[in-house]
Amino acid sequence: MWNSHGKDRSATHSWCEYDPTLQDMKGKLKYPFQLSLFTYFLPEEEDGPDSKGRAATADETAKVAAFQEGMATRLGPADNVLILGRCWHLGVVQLEYRVADPELANQALQAIIDAKANEFPFEYRMFPDGRWEIPRSLWTGELIAGQAEAGEAEDETDLDDESDDGTDEDEDEDEGEGAEDEEEEGEEALEDLQARLNDTTGDDRIVLWYRIAPLLDELDEAEALLKAGLVEYPENASLLRMLGLIHIRQRKLDEGRVALLKSIELEELSSMAHYNLACLEALAGRPDDAMVALKNALLIEPFKAFDACGDDDFESLREREDFQKIASPQLCIGSRSAENEHAETLLIVMPGSMGPMERGELYEDPLGAFLDEREAGTVLGGNTSLSTGEAEGETTIEIGTDDVEATISAIQEFFATAEVKPPPGTRLYPGAQVGVIRDPATAVAL
Repeated sequence: MWNSHGKDRSATHSWCEYDPTLQDMKGKLKYPFQLSLFTYFLPEEEDGPDSKGRAATADETAKVAAFQEGMATRLGPADNVLILGRCWHLGVVQLEYRVADPELANQALQAIIDAKANEFPFEYRMFPDGRWEIPRSLWTGELIAGQAEAGEAEDETDLDDESDDGTDEDEDEDEGEGAEDEEEEGEEALEDLQARLNDTTGDDRIVLWYRIAPLLDELDEAEALLKAGLVEYPENASLLRMLGLIHIRQRKLDEGRVALLKSIELEELSSMAHYNLACLEALAGRPDDAMVALKNALLIEPFKAFDACGDDDFESLREREDFQKIASPQLCIGSRSAENEHAETLLIVMPGSMGPMERGELYEDPLGAFLDEREAGTVLGGNTSLSTGEAEGETTIEIGTDDVEATISAIQEFFATAEVKPPPGTRLYPGAQVGVIRDPATAVAL
């Protein structure tokens, strides 16, 4: 039995119906492509240039449903396509599918079009959508943007893809607590979050645990905080995902793997969890498993390929042909560090993920020019290490120097006068490098 939204206004508005069993289906990553097929159900005599369209009759509805089911059987093997639902407009219907192998489906669709033997001529669009965005639009009742040409849909509330644990991978993890933290320095922000945690009860503590943990200098303290949260919320995917990240930083790889796999079991479409699992598997010497996890992450969020370019955790994978297809030399230009001709290194660590272009434009290039002008060091490069999204990833910039104190002073001067300030919680670690565990005792707040 399918669910529907807006069917009661079908005479004048667009409406959608969908198969609700797919909401909780396991194995969504097997079907990373969305296929939207558009067809007209009006008879030829009604489909003229002056036609205002109309809702489908019961007979037309039954025929289109049968057509959609029949098409699914023609697009490859039986398990190549899932039927998601339908969105009905005035004279037009869009048939929504999920696809496992887009090449097979595309070949079949082209052959069907060339044969010109369909009751309903159609057009189609097929595109990667590892996050299953289109199904979420159907499930929330929001018509798919730009596709409701006939009929004017009433405004619907735009429901973000927010997990039931109170965190949202696409938005700031603050969840309505206020934006003042963005303007505070790192220490004050951490103290404020900790104070709020002391005054907060119930599920609202989840997002605070999640935000506080990566800001703590002591990894053991972060681990203890997250484990305390998991005692109360053992099935919370976000806390498990963050615990997995902390374990990677501690190099507790076996424990990290357990946490990340459980997180993925609970929240399959988290690109963060799959990417971190790929980092862990590469560090653990399991390259094949690392590639499986990395490919899953990219199915969900293709831009993770930029993170992979500069991530030293994947050093052992760089000669593999399948890794080079993902993080090609052309894609990764400028994302790897230069050779260090200096005696010492420093590492700037910023909370949050950013790609190579953004990192270079905002920080690396202007900082490099500033240091060159003062002969106070050289920007060697940077990367987005263990990237898991805006809230829990980190961006690093590596600097070579022959005079650590002079370079620290110059970096502090740069950020004090720069138009773009570093994110709250940014630290400078003398003597540190990408991929090497930092000593919190040496950290300098920026």
